[in-house]
Amino acid sequence: MSWYWQIARSGNYELHVSRFLKWSYRIVWHTETAITTVGIGSEGYDDAYEARYAAVRHLANILPKAQSERLLASQGELIWKPWRDPRKHRSSR
Repeated sequence: MSWYWQIARSGNYELHVSRFLKWSYRIVWHTETAITTVGIGSEGYDDAYEARYAAVRHLANILPKAQSERLLASQGELIWKPWRDPRKHRSSR
């Protein structure tokens, strides 16, 4: 997969994986009143699959044990899709 911005959802959480110089991730939590970043990877990864795996493991460490186990058991079923279209990226002027 060659998308430079990817997203997957798990419950109220979104896993964002993106590539600039290296692949990295960010975990975002959505509520009715706010969108909050709850985790950011501190390491760069060579490919998207490593970053995805790290994001899932990070989220699993945040969740309660039962939810964590479900997430890890079903991580292959997460649907990754483009997060934003780089062709539509607006420059800041």
